[in-house]
Amino acid sequence: MTPQAQIQQILLIQIDQDDLQFRFSPLAPVLEDDSPLADSVRRVGILHPPILRKRLDDRYLVISGHTRVLLAARILGLGSLPCLVLPASCDDPLALEVAFEALCARRVPTPMEVAIFCHRIAAHLAIEEIAVRFLPRLGLPPTPFLVRQAIGLAEIEEPFAVAIHQGRLHEAVGRELMDLPLPDRLALFELIDLLRLSVGNQRKLVAGCRELSGRENVSLRSILGSVEIRDILDHQEMNIPQKSAALMRYLTARRFPQLTAAEAEFEQFRRGLNLPDNFTLEATPSFEDDRLRLTITLAGRRELSQRLPALLAGAR
Repeated sequence: MTPQAQIQQILLIQIDQDDLQFRFSPLAPVLEDDSPLADSVRRVGILHPPILRKRLDDRYLVISGHTRVLLAARILGLGSLPCLVLPASCDDPLALEVAFEALCARRVPTPMEVAIFCHRIAAHLAIEEIAVRFLPRLGLPPTPFLVRQAIGLAEIEEPFAVAIHQGRLHEAVGRELMDLPLPDRLALFELIDLLRLSVGNQRKLVAGCRELSGRENVSLRSILGSVEIRDILDHQEMNIPQKSAALMRYLTARRFPQLTAAEAEFEQFRRGLNLPDNFTLEATPSFEDDRLRLTITLAGRRELSQRLPALLAGAR
């Protein structure tokens, strides 16, 4: 049961702003003067009191609202602030739960925030209990495996954690990177971040490089440092999306040389037919057999009626 919290006026000098044990973001709180929250504080003050927990030394830990405490001091210039204060009898597991509830009430937590929360609460609760009590609040099934995944993700190094938190690196790709030596995952992440790769291309890049590294018995970094990839990245006339597409084409050609050659041969054959613009010719997936599909796009029923006799005669 949650201990009764009370609204109290707390001196800012009594609040320990350096203790972030109840903050689940991998980023420290930063004061941004032009943020929506800062603008709101300037207009109407702080509408939602920070949540604090009293310590035995009469100082206070921030459970929720680290940024609001910063804003109160630096934008409003306040010496004290009304806060919702939990008593010192509120233990760490309960304080973590309150912090998590406060976060979920504001917005959907990022995968990294969930990971950090699960990692910290796992010091107090069994994995199975965490799964049952907290995952449904995120719309997830109460599966212990998901909690273990999250706890593992919390061990990832700071640059990757920040990128996952900010949505620049997908959490599943981050877990894959954790299986690689640090220099290799840094090299992959640098490329992912530089080209702002989509989730699908992030996965293709990691899978492709790992496959080529094992198949060709070369280091992953040597693949990423190849002349072909450097030429793509240094190309002065291509923008970021064009470089991303060129990189994916190169990796596909290197992974599947026979398929790439077949695609090139088919494209040459298709161009040689000089088909009208409304004709589309497709081969079977992966060229598994010699069948072709010809699609003809017509303006409507009248054009179909006009052209069908000739098309049928040609088909015979």
